[in-house]
Amino acid sequence: MEVLRVVLLAGHLAALAVLLVSVVVHLGAGRRIGAVLPAAAGALLGTGVLLAAVRTAGDMGNNEPKLAVKLAVAVAVFVCALLARRRPDGAHAAASRNDRPTGPLPYAVAVLTIANAAIAVAWT
Repeated sequence: MEVLRVVLLAGHLAALAVLLVSVVVHLGAGRRIGAVLPAAAGALLGTGVLLAAVRTAGDMGNNEPKLAVKLAVAVAVFVCALLARRRPDGAHAAASRNDRPTGPLPYAVAVLTIANAAIAVAWT
């Protein structure tokens, strides 16, 4: 069970890194959000849920209020990532990759992701 937890934790941290790098790269290049951002947000959400399940199954104990807050923030990150990929005119995001990102959603993804990491570290 410990090996599974460590593998999931590595995947969780990798998804966190990919998510933040994706936001920085897309905003720095002035391009619309690509498919990597929602995929990384989904991976972060999925591995987080699996980590909580493994800890529960292994009787390691969970801080339920902390997990509830982290789950809410992770869902908000995922929704913002999906909405950031959507074009305002309803066309598919891949139709024009050189459009500038619109609105505050990419920034919200970055801020919420950093907040989620801070909650994980600071809330004991």
